[in-house]
Amino acid sequence: MLALGPEHFVLIPPQCIFHCHGVEPAPHFWIHFSYPRPLVQSPPKPVLIPPREADLNIIRALQISRIEQSYPTPTEKDLFLGMGLVHAILTRQELAWMPALPDALQKILAHIEKNFCSEFTNGDLAKIGGLSEAGLARIFKKYLHTSPTLHLLHLRVQKAGRLLNRACPESARF
Repeated sequence: MLALGPEHFVLIPPQCIFHCHGVEPAPHFWIHFSYPRPLVQSPPKPVLIPPREADLNIIRALQISRIEQSYPTPTEKDLFLGMGLVHAILTRQELAWMPALPDALQKILAHIEKNFCSEFTNGDLAKIGGLSEAGLARIFKKYLHTSPTLHLLHLRVQKAGRLLNRACPESARF
């Protein structure tokens, strides 16, 4: 269990199960983003990162920008500030990222992304990448810290969440 507070950022990598229920309400600031490469650590777990003064200045600018607005949708300025904060944090030396994904895995991931609604087996995916089924399992475990099946499930849930988010009126979100 991690306590949230202004003394650190919490970076939650993909395939890391978490919930944000607490004992008491707490003001929070969060940015959701995806990055194509996972952290080197295995299994994935949240990483605590102390903020720097430059990070806090970006957050203050975002707070001022959001307070000045009377509508919930972020402006282009808000999005740029958020991206600046993400970039500042992701370039920290204390974060070790996996090297670029092998071509075989990139080809498989592109196929999964394009055909995530289709049914296919690990054997089908292995053929696409020119791997054996055991090689497919190893490469997913090494680079993505998950299995092909769980990766596909995670992608489908992510896509469904985005569709629900678009379909849900602003006033009904919580």
